[in-house]
Amino acid sequence: MSSTSVLSTPVIVFGIALIASSIIYRIGDRIAPKSQGTKEKYEPYACGQELPAEKFSVLIGLFNYATVFMVVDVVAFVLILSMGFPFVRPIREIFLLYCAILFASLSILLRRRE
Repeated sequence: MSSTSVLSTPVIVFGIALIASSIIYRIGDRIAPKSQGTKEKYEPYACGQELPAEKFSVLIGLFNYATVFMVVDVVAFVLILSMGFPFVRPIREIFLLYCAILFASLSILLRRRE
């Protein structure tokens, strides 16, 4: 395997892109002017009227449904992508591991709802 083929694998390219974007983010963080946190900056704004601070609770019931939908959607996407590959040993083990993680996360989510 040549060095160009190793460097062009998706995992290596993703890692290089992640490192490069992290470096650029850190450089930008260091050279950007620092903002002054004033009291007015953190107050709510509604058409110029001054409103009192209001607390409200967020219901997490819909987040559970969204998480279940996301997990099932990702599984469907993985299944669609894996249809063209032969069901050989490494792919089968990765797929079975992913299914085990899927069922564990779904059982935890459904148990939390009760």
